Amino acid sequence: MSTSIDLHRNRDGAALKAMALEGDVEAALLFSDLVCEAKYAGDTTGGISKKAAKEAAQEDAINLVRQAAETGSIKALQEWASMNYEGRREPGHFGGTVMTSFYGVSEELYRQLLEHPECSKEQRTCYLYRQGFSILMKARIKGLDRTSEVMDLWQQAIIEGGLGADMAEQALSDLYWRLSEHGLALTHARNVLETRPYAHLTLHNAYKHGLGVEPNPDEAARHYNLWFTLTEPKKKSKK
Repeated sequence: MSTSIDLHRNRDGAALKAMALEGDVEAALLFSDLVCEAKYAGDTTGGISKKAAKEAAQEDAINLVRQAAETGSIKALQEWASMNYEGRREPGHFGGTVMTSFYGVSEELYRQLLEHPECSKEQRTCYLYRQGFSILMKARIKGLDRTSEVMDLWQQAIIEGGLGADMAEQALSDLYWRLSEHGLALTHARNVLETRPYAHLTLHNAYKHGLGVEPNPDEAARHYNLWFTLTEPKKKSKK
């Protein structure tokens, strides 16, 4: 009997969907992956058009992951939270949208993940960062001010350390900069210069315009060059 991994390798979306409908969480996640990666475009038997089959498959991919997350599976919760946080697009420059972001949903899902007994410390920092970002984006859409709540979550992520800590530190720097609290913005930017190259651009702007520091054209140029060097896409080698 084929396993869900075998079916995924063979791009057998129909069989994976059947397993997912029977409650197989892994099959639901693998089916969704096939659809979101444009490796399965639905079942066209019975006279259904390719467009309708694809749309049905995408709807199934979303619903099956949501239902799997409702079982409490941490892997399914992680994927459902990610889908709502990042959205999903098919690969390629012209890939279509499978699902858009829903920050109100991702905020609640990351709260659930933070409370999940299987949540590791490394995962916690990322979830704290993402929950804060979800709140910030939802608040902007709704015209609300939840800045202090977001700051608390990102400060907690920094204290706990891990991968999400540097993301939270950079995000706090950007947030303080927007609030014109340039000194605090620079403090957080300096803490992540080695891991978050964009922080160099913050220091460039600070030294260039004298915001939070004395103007210094040389330091401004140095940080700009570091930012450019660290973020410039690698040039393709000539064949």
